[in-house]
Amino acid sequence: MSRPCLHLVSYSLLAASFCLAQTQSATVRGEVTDTSGAIIPRAALILTNVDQNQPRKTTSNDNGEYVFLQIPPGRYSLAVEAPGFKKFARDVFTVEVAQILGLDIQLEVGSLSETVKVTGEAPLLETTSSALGEVVNSLTTESLPLNGRNVLQLVALTPGISGSPSYRNATDSNGPTSVNGFSANGGRSASNSIMVDGSPQEVMGYNQPAYVPNPDSIQEFKVQTNNL
Repeated sequence: MSRPCLHLVSYSLLAASFCLAQTQSATVRGEVTDTSGAIIPRAALILTNVDQNQPRKTTSNDNGEYVFLQIPPGRYSLAVEAPGFKKFARDVFTVEVAQILGLDIQLEVGSLSETVKVTGEAPLLETTSSALGEVVNSLTTESLPLNGRNVLQLVALTPGISGSPSYRNATDSNGPTSVNGFSANGGRSASNSIMVDGSPQEVMGYNQPAYVPNPDSIQEFKVQTNNL
């Protein structure tokens, strides 16, 4: 059973209505071309979760573009085939929570009985999205000390995050009400959104976390500080 993924989003008030549209799932997309840069339509692609042995299949469109949507975070491999070209095999790479991963494929002319295998490349960068944020993996959540085992304390590892609430806390008739205790780039903590596996986890009215997972159960989490 996979462990839950936590996604924390900090928006301005104008963007708060978009919080529910965020998800913990990732996207892998790109373009299939030959060595001259010409597009290759109708190439067959198989994206496989290597830990679950779960394949996903798609085909490049007439523009040579492909996309895998709603991908759970994890380790994957990619295989690509097209008539008249050698098989392409991309060794294991990591897809992080809420990541939009651009992965362009270049096929070499040859027989399908031949395979071009790509291994040992530098970590893949997210070049298809302008969202700002930081991913904290399970090794960090399990290794760093936490007061009360509250994993939300680790959001302060993200650039631009203050571990203190915003300049103005929510209040009710009983006085100040605690909110999610961090502020991103000077924004109000009342604009923060917390999601576990894509499910919103805030107490309505006060924007308190309704549920904070045990740090031992978290696969990874992402702190996203804008929605551009």
